[in-house]
Amino acid sequence: MQARRLLNNFFSCHSKIDILRTVVGSDEPQSGRKIASKAGLSPRSCQLSLDELVRLNVLRRRSSGKAYYYSVNIDNRIVTDLIIPIFQQEERLTDQVVEKIRMQLRTSRNGVLGIYFLESWPRSWGKKGAGALILSVLSDGKTNGAMASRLEELRDQLLSCFGMPIDYVILTIEEFAELARKSPGDLDRIGARLRNLAGRKFDELVRSERGSPEHIRRATDFFPKRRKGGERR
Repeated sequence: MQARRLLNNFFSCHSKIDILRTVVGSDEPQSGRKIASKAGLSPRSCQLSLDELVRLNVLRRRSSGKAYYYSVNIDNRIVTDLIIPIFQQEERLTDQVVEKIRMQLRTSRNGVLGIYFLESWPRSWGKKGAGALILSVLSDGKTNGAMASRLEELRDQLLSCFGMPIDYVILTIEEFAELARKSPGDLDRIGARLRNLAGRKFDELVRSERGSPEHIRRATDFFPKRRKGGERR
């Protein structure tokens, strides 16, 4: 009964789940600032959730200088028997999803510079609750339709097999260069947590395209225009 109440306490809050995923996946205690950055949370929101998890005896906190460091409380049976196995199984399931995507897209190389998988959308991209993301960067827009068809089919398969909602974004290299120029912080955060599926490594692509004068001159706006009512086309 106590386990049920405890799980209700933190699984009802997405920030706590993101924090636990970050801390469980780390080999050493993490500072609150680093946890907030890795989990994609504001410092204030992260701190409130950290305080609650410490109060629930799920996390341990120790001070070092002016900073606090957090780790999972392995003396808590809820942590060792339920929480850690949940996130370990999630990681294994994600590995299976990524492998399936790689297999399905292994022949989609014409005009493809890179294909990448993220477990969640960057917050500033305006897509909350859209699930995971496949980001494709193409050399031009000629194969855009063919890639979109492959990804639509793949999205249906992943939802059916794994119950994982996935969306996708297809960018030309000009659009990617514009994104690299406009939102370098977004790409840095993305690069720290994505998985390369095909083509060039993400950080190499960012370095080569960030600030490219030719691409910036020809760049189109990545973010779709809003229709009335807030819908995106």
